Amino acid sequence: MVVRTSFGCEKGDPCFQDFIDAHCMKKDTSYDGTEIESTVTVSIEQCHEMCLRHPDCDHASFSHDDDRCLLKSDKVTLKAQPGHYVIPKTCIPRCTMDTVDFAQMDLGGVSNVNSLMDCHALCLDKPDCFGVVWAKPFENNIYAKTCWFKNAFRVDSTRTMYYGVSMPRYCLHEREQPNGWYLFQSSYYKFIAQNNTYETGMATCEALGGQLASLESQEEFMFARTIAFTLSFHQPDEFSGDYRIGLYGNGSQWTWSNGNIMDSNVISLWCPNEPRSTDSLSYVQFWGGAGFCRDDIQANTKPQNLICEASVCTMDPPTLNNAKRDIRPIGILSHK
Repeated sequence: MVVRTSFGCEKGDPCFQDFIDAHCMKKDTSYDGTEIESTVTVSIEQCHEMCLRHPDCDHASFSHDDDRCLLKSDKVTLKAQPGHYVIPKTCIPRCTMDTVDFAQMDLGGVSNVNSLMDCHALCLDKPDCFGVVWAKPFENNIYAKTCWFKNAFRVDSTRTMYYGVSMPRYCLHEREQPNGWYLFQSSYYKFIAQNNTYETGMATCEALGGQLASLESQEEFMFARTIAFTLSFHQPDEFSGDYRIGLYGNGSQWTWSNGNIMDSNVISLWCPNEPRSTDSLSYVQFWGGAGFCRDDIQANTKPQNLICEASVCTMDPPTLNNAKRDIRPIGILSHK
């Protein structure tokens, strides 16, 4: 049996268990469904690997009592079952969300899409697509193989959809760098769970060798929104609330922290009815209530999380430092 190590976990290491405990797996539960096969005396890693290799497997049910692995082809009813774990086949580290749908924010959909990854590839061809929800081909599912596109995932708009799996535009594990930074195009980004005003946020980012993020392209903006959503969705106790970015205005002109004037023809994802501040100076945040769109605020004293940015040209990933302030670590992260 070849056990996958793409999670950064070797066979028998507790990290795989920790990962699925927190982000993919349902503990002390199981689904009624169609059983494909049963195997005993296997590890939880091997159980997931068996599901990955079986073309008809949707999820595995693992029992710690006897190390038994059940492969199932569909989900019917979720029920309590102590000592059992549900591991979805589509458990991609820090990316997919199984049986989760996000209401509203729809951009339409396409039928007869054969896989989640095919669905995701279609999203990448749409500049305004934040993520997708793909309907698994369960028996009697009228939406089977439908791919829905979303212009946002909202933390407060989740609902259960047993046959669905969601995937955002960007997956965090593909972009990770040392010390909690993320690489995108020509910059590194760090998301910091702190309460800061604009001025103290700038000082914190400068201590890291960067500045508050200047998100000057549609692609960069969508990438930053993806991370903001993922951290807030999976780590709400740490990253709840909004995110401070490096954009401020004087009533008629919006300027990034790097000194560049915002081009409204490039980025248009303001929140509904924004901007609306008439103050001589206002600041911009990522507002989670509408899917991490841009929202201006009339004062710089509101506490925020931070998004810092540093140029690849000036920093080497292994030497990136954590801020000298109290920065809490970013953990591992685990949809119509």
